[in-house]
Amino acid sequence: MASSLPAPPAPPHASWRGLLPPRRPPARSGPLLARAAARSCRYRFRTDDDGVVDVAVAGEDGGGGAGYAVAVEVPARGREGGLVLRAEGSGEGIPLAPSPAPGGGALAAELSYGGARAPFHVSFLLADAAGAEIRTHRGTSFRVPVGVGRGRPAPLGLSLSGDGAANFAVYSKSAKGVVLCLFDGRGAGGGDEPALEIELDPYVHRTGDVWHVLLESVEGYASYGFRTGLFALFGIDRPLLDPYAKGQAPIFAAGEAGGVPGKCGFVHQGQVERVARECCRYFLWVGCKGRTLQESWRQCGFAGASVPVPPAIRSMKDMVKTMHRHGIEVLLEVVFTHTAEGGAECQMISIHGIDGSSYYIADGIVGCKASVLNCNHPVTQRLILDSLRHWVLDFHVDGFCFINAPFLVRGPGGEGLSRPPLLEAIAFDPVLSKTKIIADPWSPLDISNVQFPFPHWKRWAEMNTRFSMDVRKFLKGEALISDLATRLCGSGDLFSSRGPAFSFNYVSRNSGLTLVDLVSFSSDELGSEFSWNCGEEGPSENNAVLQTRLRQIRNFLFILFVSLGIPVLNMGDECGHSTAGSTSYEDRGPLNWKALKTIFVKEVTGFISFLSALRSRRADIFQRREFLKLENIHWYGSNLSEPQWEDPTSNFLCMHINPELGENTPDSVRGDLYICFNANEESVSATLPALAEGSMWLRLVDTSLAFPGFFSSESNPKVHQVPGFSSYQVKAHSCVLFELKRVLS
Repeated sequence: MASSLPAPPAPPHASWRGLLPPRRPPARSGPLLARAAARSCRYRFRTDDDGVVDVAVAGEDGGGGAGYAVAVEVPARGREGGLVLRAEGSGEGIPLAPSPAPGGGALAAELSYGGARAPFHVSFLLADAAGAEIRTHRGTSFRVPVGVGRGRPAPLGLSLSGDGAANFAVYSKSAKGVVLCLFDGRGAGGGDEPALEIELDPYVHRTGDVWHVLLESVEGYASYGFRTGLFALFGIDRPLLDPYAKGQAPIFAAGEAGGVPGKCGFVHQGQVERVARECCRYFLWVGCKGRTLQESWRQCGFAGASVPVPPAIRSMKDMVKTMHRHGIEVLLEVVFTHTAEGGAECQMISIHGIDGSSYYIADGIVGCKASVLNCNHPVTQRLILDSLRHWVLDFHVDGFCFINAPFLVRGPGGEGLSRPPLLEAIAFDPVLSKTKIIADPWSPLDISNVQFPFPHWKRWAEMNTRFSMDVRKFLKGEALISDLATRLCGSGDLFSSRGPAFSFNYVSRNSGLTLVDLVSFSSDELGSEFSWNCGEEGPSENNAVLQTRLRQIRNFLFILFVSLGIPVLNMGDECGHSTAGSTSYEDRGPLNWKALKTIFVKEVTGFISFLSALRSRRADIFQRREFLKLENIHWYGSNLSEPQWEDPTSNFLCMHINPELGENTPDSVRGDLYICFNANEESVSATLPALAEGSMWLRLVDTSLAFPGFFSSESNPKVHQVPGFSSYQVKAHSCVLFELKRVLS
C-alpha cells in the first residue's frame, strides 16, 4: 500500500537505483569534507578490515538543479598501495588521491553529478592495490543516499517546504529499522514495486520513537510507504500506509458551529455518496438544519487513513460549502476504535505493521474479533486529535458523531477508564471544543447498542438509544407510560447535569430496521428491535393493516419531534426505504429517488416539514437548553384522571405544557400545548383542560385522520376548534396535539 504524494509525476533524469555516471569535479579549494555546505550530509562506515570510510554529500553551487557532489575519504595509514573506488557491478574505477587538506594523511576522491535530480543512491566498493575488494563490516557495498537529509520528528506524516523539500516522519517504538519506499506509478502492475527505497539510519533518522528523513525533492514520485520489517519472519514486509497520509482511501466518512448542541431544527443522517446527489433545497423544505455523514464500511473495520481520496476532497469541500450557504450544518460520523487490519479476512496495511503494540489494545477485548485501537495511548490519541482538527480546519465540518463510543473509554488492557484522556482532550481542545461532539453507543464490533454512563464534562452530547427503545415499546403497547414521559421531557435520567439539548433522539438509524420495517416486520429474530408488524408480517394488501402501519409511522415521527432534545431522522425513512426486515447494513441498497413523487412520500415529508416548522415556532418548549420546570408540566390519563404510571397495561397518556411567559414573549408562543398519546387497540376519551374566557383549543395534529387533514397550521381556517372541558376521542394507535389560542371577537 502507498500514500499519495502531492508533487506531480515527472520522468527521472536517469536511473536512481545505483551509481549515476559521475563527472570529474572542477578544481576546488580543498576537499568537500573540509568545506561548509548548507545542504550537506556526512556518513561514516566501518569496513570489513577494521578501517573507516567517511563520505560527504552536498549540493553543488547554484541549488538543487545544479547537481550534487559526493566526496569519499579513507585514512591513508595501512593503504600505502592506494585505493580505487569502483561502482558496484562495474570494472571501471576512480583512484583515490592524497588529500590536499592541511595535515594530509587521507586518500580522497570527489564525484560530481551535474543536473541530477535527487533523491538517488550512490553505491560503490573500494579495491586495494592487489585488487581485493573492501566492503562494509556487514559485507555489503557502501550505499549513500543523495539529496537525503536528517529530517525533523515533527510534524508526523509528510510535510512540504517552500523549496520543494519533503519531510517524512512516522512513529514506531517497536521497529528496529524503517525503510521509506517511493513509487513512481509507472512500474509493473501500476507501480507495485518501489522505484526507490531509502533505509533510515537509527543513529541519524530517529529521535525518540519517531523516524524521520528529509528529501530535497519528491518530483517524479506519485506515492510512498514504509517498511518496518516487524513481520518479515512471517513473510510480510510490504510497504505500509502512513497513518498521517492525506491522500488515500478513508477509514470513515466523515450552519453554525457551537460548543453546545441545541439550535438545530433536526438532524438528517445519511451516507456521503448519497448526500452528494441530493439537493439542499430538499433539506430546507423539510426543515433540516443539520446533516450527519458516514462513509461506507466493512464489518472488519476501517483502514489506514483519515481523509478522502482526491478528487473526492474537492467534492467534499464543495458540498460542505453548499450546505453552509443554505444554513445547514455538517456533522461527520467517525470510527476511531478499530481498523480493517488483523484477522483472517483482513490484511496488514498500516499501523498494525508500523507499531501494533502501541496503537492496539494488546489482547483485544473479550467477545470482539476485530483489532481494537488503544485510543487512550498518547500516540493514538495524537493521531485522532490531529485527524479531527484536519476535518475542522481544512473541510470546515461542524462536528462529529463518534460511533462505538463505549470503546473510546477503554484503557491499554481493555479496562474501563473513569476519565479517558482522549475524551477529555477533545472536550477541552481549543478547536474541537467549539464543534458539536456526539457519542454514539452503537458498536459495529459486537453489534450492540446499549446506553452507558459516558464521561462528558458537560460538553459531550449522546445519541439517545433509550429514547428509541422506549418509544418503540410504547407504540407496541409494552412500555410503562412513565418511560415515555421521561423521554418526552428530555431524558432527565440520562442528561440531568447537561440538559435536553445534549440528547440526540432517534427512532431508527442506519443499523437495525428502517422506519417502514419497524411497522412491517416483527419475527422472533427481531425481538431486540421491539418492532410490530401491525397484524401481518411483511408486505401486505390488507387495508386495515396498511392504515395502522401508516398511523404508526406518523406516531413515530410525531413523538420524535415533540420530545425535548435534537431529533435525528435517518436518511430514507421519509422515502419509505425498506430492507425487507433485515437489520444488516450490507442489505441497505440505494434509495429509490423516484419514490419522492409518490403520495406516501409527499405525505410523510409534508408532515416532517410541518413538525420542523412547529419546533421552530415553539422553540420556547421544544428547543430548550434546560429542562421544563415541574410546575409547567401536568400529566393526565383519560378524562383528566391521574395517569396509571405503574400499570403495564396502561397505554394512554396526556401531557399539558404551560409556556414560561415573559414581558416580551410574542403571542405566537404564549399558548399552552396539550398532547395525547394512545397506544391502545381502541379509542380513548380525552377531556381537555378548562380555559380562560376568550380562548380555544386548536387541533394541530391528529395522526388518525386522512391526509391532508391530519395536520394543519394555525393560520389554516379549517383548524379544528375545541372548547375547554370538551371530550375528544383519541382513536386507537394515534396521537393528537392541541394548542391554546385566543379567539378574536
